[in-house]
Amino acid sequence: MLYAFCDLVMPDEPKQGQVLDLRDYHARQGRRYKTMHLVFAVVALLVIAHQSRDFSEWLAASAFALIAATCTVVALRTRRVWLDTLAAIVLVAMAPIFLWMKLKGLSG
Repeated sequence: MLYAFCDLVMPDEPKQGQVLDLRDYHARQGRRYKTMHLVFAVVALLVIAHQSRDFSEWLAASAFALIAATCTVVALRTRRVWLDTLAAIVLVAMAPIFLWMKLKGLSG
């Protein structure tokens, strides 16, 4: 999954003498990788649903995927830079929390 995001997010190397404007790149290409992120979140929700016995179990197990999907929808729909940035901050903050929760369970 990380490879796919890196591939979608990385702009082509600028030609000799050209300057790459990352804000402009994000404004033009952001929809593409945000949509892929939403697809990944929806796939996660479907996989969790397939493994769950009922709605309450699915809901409990899907918290991170639901937050990710919600943040991505907000980022796709908004025209405000601060809201797009806030959605990205929430997604970045979720990564260490998710890992900490999973490692805590694995360590016994």
